Amino acid sequence: AFLDRADHVFRVHRPYLGSKITELPSETFRKRCFATFQEDRAGIRLRDMMGVETLMWASDYPHTDTTWPDSKKIIDQTFEGVPAADKRKMVCENAARLYGFTR
Repeated sequence: AFLDRADHVFRVHRPYLGSKITELPSETFRKRCFATFQEDRAGIRLRDMMGVETLMWASDYPHTDTTWPDSKKIIDQTFEGVPAADKRKMVCENAARLYGFTR
C-alpha cells in the first residue's frame, strides 16, 4: 500500500538526506489526512492498514455519481460484516470529528 511504500522510502533516504523530520509518513497521514469512498469493499478491508480513523464514507450528493436515494441500502451492502464500531467511525464519527460537529 501507499503508506507502506512512503515509510520505506522515508527510512531508506532520510539518513543521507539529513532530514530533521522523524515522524513516519504513515503517522503524519493518520494524524492529518482523511480519505473518502463510496462503494469500496476492498478499501474497507484495508482499513486497519490505512487507519479506520482516516476513512469516511461519502454519498457524493448531489453529483451524478451519488448513492442517493439508495444510500442506506448501499451502506448496508458495502459494510456487510464490518464491526459496528468501525462502520460508525467511517459513516459518521470521522466526518463529525473533522468538521467539528462533536463536543
